[in-house]
Amino acid sequence: MLSQFVVSASNNEQIAKSLEEIYDPWLDLIEIELQRLMNNAVLPNDITYKDAAMSLMSLFMGIQFMAGIDTYEKQVEGLISKVPNFANLLALLPMLLGSIPGSAVGNDQNNS
Repeated sequence: MLSQFVVSASNNEQIAKSLEEIYDPWLDLIEIELQRLMNNAVLPNDITYKDAAMSLMSLFMGIQFMAGIDTYEKQVEGLISKVPNFANLLALLPMLLGSIPGSAVGNDQNNS
């Protein structure tokens, strides 16, 4: 219900503008931190850091919506408690992608 409200509200030009003013700084922060985490490497499949930031923020917002449903609240709390472990996995991502032949990340030809 809440997600439907947000989608409906975003169709209103004034509300959409207000939402952009809230979301844009967060999207910028996520994009900058992803670039830092990935050493500004070229991402595969023409994915940009802006795309990745939007995906992560959308995922987070979806998780927040799910947390508002009593049935899922404890599961979401458990998921959120695992986030620091996930961050460690993400830190290994450049190395893992660089070890895949033909990967854009870690391939010097694609990073110049």
